[in-house]
Amino acid sequence: MGLRLKSLRRIDFRSLALYAIVLIVICTFLAYPVLIVFVDSVMIQGRLDFSYLLSFFADAYYMKCFWNSIILSLVCVATSSLVGVPLAYFLSRYRLPGKTLLTTISLIPMIVPPFVGAMAFIFLFGRYGTLNLILMDWLHVTNEPVNFLYGLHGLVFLETLHLYPLICLNCSAAITQIDPALEESAEIEGASGIRRFFTISLPLATPGFAAGAFLVFIWTFSDWVTPTIVGLNDFLAAQAYADLIQLIDVPRFQKGLVACVIIALFSIVVLVAMRRYVSLKQYVSLTKGVTMEGRVVDISARKKTAAMIFCLAFAGISLLGPVWLVFSAFAKTWKLTPFPTQYTFDNFAFIMSETPLFIANTFKFAGVAVALDLLLGLTVAYLLARVKPPGENLLDGLITMILAVPGIVVGVGYLRGFHRLELPLIGDTLTHLWIIMPLVIAIRRVPYVVRSSYASLQQMDIAFEEASDILGASRLQTFLRITAPLIVRGVFAGTVFSFVQGIQEVSSTMFLVLPGWETMTIGTFIFFQSSGLFGAAAAIGVVLMAVTALSMLVSARLGGRMLGGAFNV
Repeated sequence: MGLRLKSLRRIDFRSLALYAIVLIVICTFLAYPVLIVFVDSVMIQGRLDFSYLLSFFADAYYMKCFWNSIILSLVCVATSSLVGVPLAYFLSRYRLPGKTLLTTISLIPMIVPPFVGAMAFIFLFGRYGTLNLILMDWLHVTNEPVNFLYGLHGLVFLETLHLYPLICLNCSAAITQIDPALEESAEIEGASGIRRFFTISLPLATPGFAAGAFLVFIWTFSDWVTPTIVGLNDFLAAQAYADLIQLIDVPRFQKGLVACVIIALFSIVVLVAMRRYVSLKQYVSLTKGVTMEGRVVDISARKKTAAMIFCLAFAGISLLGPVWLVFSAFAKTWKLTPFPTQYTFDNFAFIMSETPLFIANTFKFAGVAVALDLLLGLTVAYLLARVKPPGENLLDGLITMILAVPGIVVGVGYLRGFHRLELPLIGDTLTHLWIIMPLVIAIRRVPYVVRSSYASLQQMDIAFEEASDILGASRLQTFLRITAPLIVRGVFAGTVFSFVQGIQEVSSTMFLVLPGWETMTIGTFIFFQSSGLFGAAAAIGVVLMAVTALSMLVSARLGGRMLGGAFNV
């Protein structure tokens, strides 16, 4: 067996060449743009100048933005955990009525792009939104609008509502792998349910929780869209965006580049710290091979009622955004009234007649990006799982680093880096070609395909490939005829999730879009900021939400639990 395994994992010239090509691609489309942002932040008129970088730390306002971003991220990790961890435990461990429906609803925030969800809640909780108008006009509780949304409390609410599924999904994947016999032993020793959770379940689920917490932290820290939607600019990413989109004040633009560098460096440091913390301990459960059904337990009526109330409460809150988005999309007359006074299909007719290119571009860019992700992701996963070339940790580190590099940094890096390079034979720069849009989407989403594919390869019995190798099949033949059919479900789950995230992308593509390249997310953002086009913005949001929901449904049906592998960082 050892000889055959060594034979299967032989490193020949073709494998090394493939490895080299993959490294070149990743370095070109990730490392190079990020490096350009670093270089441009300290290069002023062709000479090295650290004045802007140093002045950043001496600027009271930018340091305030930096600390505000850290505090916001930590608070959102805490609030997302308070929702996501119990929800994951209840849905993974307890036998609850309507469990499948509750699980589906708990993932609804993932199908609504964050700023689209923010837009829906502005219609509901804004100064003259539905709730305030009910309080003022119907109930006469107050004469002035209540500030439900504008401020740190509203931003935490919006970010938490969108991001808690990341905690829930990662923790759920980890909890289902814990042998319930460990909890049963603690129960026999007299440990209460809460004590068992904190001493047994949560420590063993730490790797999954850490992955989810990292994603929540980095997303919040680098999110410029949601703060901008609610009018808060004293956060680092939002201020960086405000600095970069204006082209008149050069010193301010330079500070925006420096802010991007700080965001990227801090995100990478957080990633390294998280991985180091998780690796300090060994989280192992000596499972006896129990089935998934065996990990689900019955509980008392009192506990079941409490769990159901908790799950239903957040299911209801999760549904508020999509429901109000639909209300807004079909509203014809809705001004200073709690609910629309007339309904119409005009908003959908408008976007179909005036902006069909937005929808076409979304599918074109996301489709090309998915094809690129599938090709690159499968190749990287196979190299890491089967070939194990020299320097494999470098490749794994680069893929993982993609999750830490914020979209604003990647977008600015593509704009600055590829605008300087004229492509041979084409005679133009990449920033003037539409292919740059799917390229930036693909490089940001490829880790999901890599992780899901790698997880599938790890779960597959290598004996099938060894047998094919012994019978004389080439590595390519073995992969196409044996490996690919056996891992297709896991790969498909990661690919569909990559597509879902791709059609929602806005943080990087906003910096690269040219007239005629607008997508549904960019169109929604533009319409929302344009007076009188709120209904059109909501209609595009509903279409985007429907496409995302259908994709997630297909992924869940065909990919099942293997979707959780896409988040493993």
